[in-house]
Amino acid sequence: MNFDKQFNTSGHKFTFDFQYEDSYDNENSSVNVNGITSELVANLVDSQRILLQADYVLPIGEKSQFEAGYRGNFNDQNTDYIVQFLNADTNTFEVNTDLTNRFNYREYLTAFYTQYGSKIGKFSYLLGLRMENTRLTLDQPTSGDFNKKNYTGLFPTVNLNYELSDSENVTLAYNRRLRRPRSYFINPFPSRSSVTSVFQGNRFRS
Repeated sequence: MNFDKQFNTSGHKFTFDFQYEDSYDNENSSVNVNGITSELVANLVDSQRILLQADYVLPIGEKSQFEAGYRGNFNDQNTDYIVQFLNADTNTFEVNTDLTNRFNYREYLTAFYTQYGSKIGKFSYLLGLRMENTRLTLDQPTSGDFNKKNYTGLFPTVNLNYELSDSENVTLAYNRRLRRPRSYFINPFPSRSSVTSVFQGNRFRS
């Protein structure tokens, strides 16, 4: 859903966006040893995502502009990882309780941001600041692990530009960014695609 309001002044506008996504990603595979299926692996992922974003742009004169906005990302993901091994005595598949697990991951991001840009002669600049709050919930029912994290950070942006000529300019820029791990990098339980290929996350990386 999108709302777009254009004011009388050119470039003066307000926009609002809402998105909702509910998805399923189910993967089933098998591990073979000497041509015999020794394990059955199911990775069942259920995700819900909500995006809220609002942006306001206000031109000031002919060479300046002010912007402000809000962005909220609310993600819930439940992973059900099931491993079954072949019992040679009964020739049936049984659940491997050492590898089978559930992992419930919640990541809520809320950000407010603003920036101002202007041009004075051959010199132009853009100054911005973003305040972001992150709330994480890591729930591992299989092991009883439960952890919450809540932190807030400031992310400044500075762009300075000077025109040397019509075809040349010099730019100096600074910004702070944050790269977050995906949920499977945080899940401490191992998963594998073969007997020798094992992947295990680290919940402390969040």
